[in-house]
Amino acid sequence: MSQNRDELRAIEDAMIESIMNASPEETIAELREQGVDPAAGVALMDQMAAEAVRAAKRQRLEAAKARAAAFKAIDGGKPDLRGLETARARVAAMKAGDAGSGMMLAARKGTGMSERDEESLADDLARLERLRRQDGET
Repeated sequence: MSQNRDELRAIEDAMIESIMNASPEETIAELREQGVDPAAGVALMDQMAAEAVRAAKRQRLEAAKARAAAFKAIDGGKPDLRGLETARARVAAMKAGDAGSGMMLAARKGTGMSERDEESLADDLARLERLRRQDGET
């Protein structure tokens, strides 16, 4: 059975190579011999390519939605306010340069972090701590 598949694959590869190596004029002439309008063939191929792109985009969107849902499910989608306050305190300690925080912040064009940056960092730290607790690390 494997030998038959290999032979069929070789035939398919040879056919594809033959088509790919044909000049546009040869391809047009062959299509006309078979009673196919070349312009209609091109339009059909464009339509099939556009549908393939749409299908790929839909698939990527569905996969992204599934990943987002899985991410939200990690912590039930609800913020841990106690953990968030602790994380905010860690961010404040990092901003103050407290060596006991165990972390440093990178310079940002000579200016401090925006409020949004601080909230995002605090949220990330709170989620990290929650995941560590779930894994039994702390």
